[in-house]
Amino acid sequence: MEDHALEDIDAAVAELQELEQERLLQCENVQGVGVGRKVRAGRETGEPCVTVFVSQKVPKDVLRAADRVPSTLRQCNTDVVELGPVFAGGVLERATGADVMNGADGSRSEALGARTRPAFGGCSVGHYRVHVGSIATGVIDSADYPGIPRSFYLLSNNHVLANANQASIGDPIVQPAPADGGRVATDTIGRLARFVPLHFDGQPNLVDAAIAEVPFEALERYLPWIGHARESVSRVRVGQILRKTGRTTGYTTGVVRTVNTTLDVRYGDGAIARFTRQIVTSKMSAPGDWGSLAVESHDRPVGLLFAGSCHATVLNPIGFVESALQIRIGV
Repeated sequence: MEDHALEDIDAAVAELQELEQERLLQCENVQGVGVGRKVRAGRETGEPCVTVFVSQKVPKDVLRAADRVPSTLRQCNTDVVELGPVFAGGVLERATGADVMNGADGSRSEALGARTRPAFGGCSVGHYRVHVGSIATGVIDSADYPGIPRSFYLLSNNHVLANANQASIGDPIVQPAPADGGRVATDTIGRLARFVPLHFDGQPNLVDAAIAEVPFEALERYLPWIGHARESVSRVRVGQILRKTGRTTGYTTGVVRTVNTTLDVRYGDGAIARFTRQIVTSKMSAPGDWGSLAVESHDRPVGLLFAGSCHATVLNPIGFVESALQIRIGV
């Protein structure tokens, strides 16, 4: 399977984006660049463009000339979109206080925040020192398909299962997460097995992902209101509708806004990690949903939720996740 592919219509724009994005990312207020569709007067035109994400839109006349985003780049239109600060993990959870427990809209599925055996996609989970996250689904080692799997795992984010690089292999993973009352003595569902290290030194990241080994009977691959994840999809489209089930907001849908996105994401203690080739959707999550699996209309996995803002949700392309962890989702 391809790790991540773009539609032909977006490939040329992506090449231009990658030539120009370093200069754009140096502009004050700019936090990301991707391939999207031009919006005029509040309506999408369907025209491919370079989308430039800013933390807040401000009048051009208050910006230095060097910080102004040009309206075109080599005959390709740009589109400046307000995104707001993008957070993953503990920063947003601590900053939102009660919203961690109750969801951004004041609601939460009690079943998804409770101790459940067997657990399933969307249930509360976390490293024993991490506030809260969500189970994506159950996975196996890619080398064990076809064949007899040696181990079974639950998939989520590095910052959910590995405490943003601070955990050790073998650490207990609790379900529900500590924020939902989970305790090592009574609620350990598995042990941290593998994680992809996060880089906070400017080196680009592709995924925020980890797996925990669990007993076969402790986890189901079922996703409430969705079903079972099938073979992963290798191509994602701007405008595509995605679905997810997560601990905080339950079942939600979103629309892909940009692909091939380079974006700066804030973690705990002010650390910033740069991600490349990401998927940005309309807002479809809240703190505690990180780690959820996003699927398309035929239940094929598209991305792993790991971050968000007040306007959007950010996903790792699922092909990168499978390749980096050497796992298989759809079986």
